[in-house]
Amino acid sequence: MFRQVKFKYIGIEDGSFLNMDSIGAQEHYATKKVNVNIYNLSYHPSKQNSLQTDSIKLNLNKIKFLSKDGKSQLTVDELAIAQNVVILKNAEYALIHPKGKNSLNFKTPSLLLKKVDLSALLNKRIYAEEAELLNPVITVLSSPKLTTVKVVDTVADFSKVFSLFRNIKGLIAVKQFKIKDGSFHLSSHAKFNTNVKITKLNSRILVDKLLNSDTTLEIKYAIPEISFKQMKLTSSKLKFTLNDYFFNGLLRHNSASSVDVNLANGTKINGKKVYWEWLDWDLYQSYKLIYIDSLKAGALAITLGNSAKQNAPHKPLPKIHIGRLDIASFKLSEINSMKNIQVQGKNIFAQQLKSAGKSFVWDNFGGDFNNLNYRTEKLSIKARSIKLNARSVNKFEGIVVKESNNQGINMPLIEVKGPFLSSYLKTVKLDFVHVIDPKISLKPQESREAKEKKLFNFPIDFEIRNLVVKNGKIDVQKIKANDTTKIIADLNLNLKNATGHKLGKELIAFEDAKISVNQLNFIKPRINLSAPFNLELSNTVLNKVNNRLELSTAIEFGSNKMNLNFLKDSTHFTVNDASIRSKDNKFKQGMPLAWERFLYKTDLNIYGINYQNKSSTIKVDNIKWLPENKRATLTGFDFRPNLSWEETRLIHPLQADYIAANARNIELDGVGVSRMVKKEKLDIQRVLIDGAELSASRDKRMPDGSQKEKLMPSKLIANVKFPFKVIELALKTSHVNIHEISKATSKEGIIRLENVNVKVLNLTNQFKDLDSLIVNGNVDLLGKSKVSLNYRESYLDSLSGFKMNLAIVPMDLTNFSQISIPMAAVRVNSGNTETLFVNWSGNKYLADGEFYSPTGI
Repeated sequence: MFRQVKFKYIGIEDGSFLNMDSIGAQEHYATKKVNVNIYNLSYHPSKQNSLQTDSIKLNLNKIKFLSKDGKSQLTVDELAIAQNVVILKNAEYALIHPKGKNSLNFKTPSLLLKKVDLSALLNKRIYAEEAELLNPVITVLSSPKLTTVKVVDTVADFSKVFSLFRNIKGLIAVKQFKIKDGSFHLSSHAKFNTNVKITKLNSRILVDKLLNSDTTLEIKYAIPEISFKQMKLTSSKLKFTLNDYFFNGLLRHNSASSVDVNLANGTKINGKKVYWEWLDWDLYQSYKLIYIDSLKAGALAITLGNSAKQNAPHKPLPKIHIGRLDIASFKLSEINSMKNIQVQGKNIFAQQLKSAGKSFVWDNFGGDFNNLNYRTEKLSIKARSIKLNARSVNKFEGIVVKESNNQGINMPLIEVKGPFLSSYLKTVKLDFVHVIDPKISLKPQESREAKEKKLFNFPIDFEIRNLVVKNGKIDVQKIKANDTTKIIADLNLNLKNATGHKLGKELIAFEDAKISVNQLNFIKPRINLSAPFNLELSNTVLNKVNNRLELSTAIEFGSNKMNLNFLKDSTHFTVNDASIRSKDNKFKQGMPLAWERFLYKTDLNIYGINYQNKSSTIKVDNIKWLPENKRATLTGFDFRPNLSWEETRLIHPLQADYIAANARNIELDGVGVSRMVKKEKLDIQRVLIDGAELSASRDKRMPDGSQKEKLMPSKLIANVKFPFKVIELALKTSHVNIHEISKATSKEGIIRLENVNVKVLNLTNQFKDLDSLIVNGNVDLLGKSKVSLNYRESYLDSLSGFKMNLAIVPMDLTNFSQISIPMAAVRVNSGNTETLFVNWSGNKYLADGEFYSPTGI
């Protein structure tokens, strides 16, 4: 035997290959005639696999290599060997009978095999260290049975892929596959008819590692790198394009210059400069979890298509976990016949972004957004800038909300601190909300249709530790067919520890609220009210009880410099200045509010009251209400006709009383506010009128007017429509002047009643069986003679029966000359009286009595 055999050149013409098995049996296959040129052939019989050559050139048409199972073959036009590198020209791999099966085939102009086992090659087996496909066209066909196709089948099921690679390895046994500038086409005839096309594909595959991989992590290590120019995926549900993709299997880094997704509903997603790390397919295969360690995009643009049906149930999100998300530039838009949405953003990030049911959760999320625009037929929302940080302060600038009737809210700045750790916004917990310089403009329209009133409900559950509104402005215009109501207010609000609920009995509760209204203007065509005020509420709860609201709180209300101007026809009512102080630590009322409760707890101090109608004017310098003893005090009361007595007589040329009155002070004690506010009854324990002056004038020269029955006091009182009862009315240190121009003398006489001190008891139109009107007191007649009075009149007597007693102290009769001369042209030259007594009894038709003095006149 030779120890070594070497040939520099061997030439064979018109030869043929005969393939022998391991025991020398002839295979049932031999090649056609072939010319072979072999250069530098060497062989060491003592060494295994020692047959080597520099190059071999075979000129053979259509060499075929069959797999061991005979199901696939590799067809080659030309084979050349150079320095242990085999070059197969125009190689084509395919299944022999591919119909109805999953198949993989490829065509390549050049298949390079490095470190080839030549002895195996001569036996039509390919064993090599590396196979390199140059410009291959790879086609994969997937034709699963329709009965076995399920929507929930996972794309992470690699068993079919492994089966295809095992078929290839059965024919081309190599440790490493390289693909250069290849094209790939996958066609799946499953439910969604998916097609994938890849151009300029470059990849390196470690075949043994791939086929022996138990996890996707091992698979990634078995594919150290993949890159391609473009991948296009199309199906009935979407169109997906990925450009300039690169994958580093060892580091598990992925990048692409751009990504385009077009969904069947018209939604479009475009990403540029996309980069992600560690996409864990093992977690997806085992737990259906899409896990990405890091995802970055230079730009992301989303155009939303037709929205899903409103009544369609929201399905849970797929399981997603992204360790870090960064988007340098962002744009979202939706434009259709129903709505228009546009928003731009930059520097968007998320940390530990995860799906949880139908929402996303995160450890942190943020970004800078601008030019937000949301518009429907009835509503538009705009925001100039939004700066988000889920764990820090969020700023919303230039927020404008408008409805189609131009009512809306303008908020230059809102600052909010969460944290916001979820996209589930039906429950929100906030550290603070600061609203700076908001302007609210409302224009509610009067509706002709009667609508059932529904209780207000919050759309979400919320907790806010501190809500601040600074320099807020409210402008409300309620437009009706006949008039328009306008409310303008400047306010500040500070609310602490508030909770609101969408469902349940408790609507809202908060620990403390301070509202400061610098200026409140209430304007109607006939009313103008200006009322700055402060309101403090503590330990407040607003509940829903039996379809009505119930408020429980500790309240403190204060207002200064209030003024009111009311004008209707000839009626004019004004208040120049008013202050209100109210405090109730246990306020509990249903809605609408029972206002009498406020009056029982409220101090009122009103200045400059003026009431005027077409005939008279009432002025009050000051009104005070003290709720502790239910006392109201009027200071500087004045009543007088608008026309002077002279003007009145010219306009009304008939006899009538011309009356004017004023009082220094009027006190009302024990006022029953509750029934008064409910319009049931006015109860007053005592009325004290101090320092009153009454002036009554009549011109007897003028003709009498219509002869109306002059009602007795009890009947005059009974004709008051509003139910009332005054237990005691006292007149103190007052004066009465009766002016009368005599028909006989045409001169004016004045009867002066001075130092009037009178009490009226049981003044009411709600009398009982034994009730009578009682009047007693005393007066100085003409400032000289004191007269005592005792009067009683029955309420139940239809004829108004009465009794009256008078006592007149001794007097100088000459004092009567000041009355008798102008009224009757009679002078009293002398005369005196002792004490005089007068006893009368009678009714509305007649009176009978006696006039006497115990000692005579």
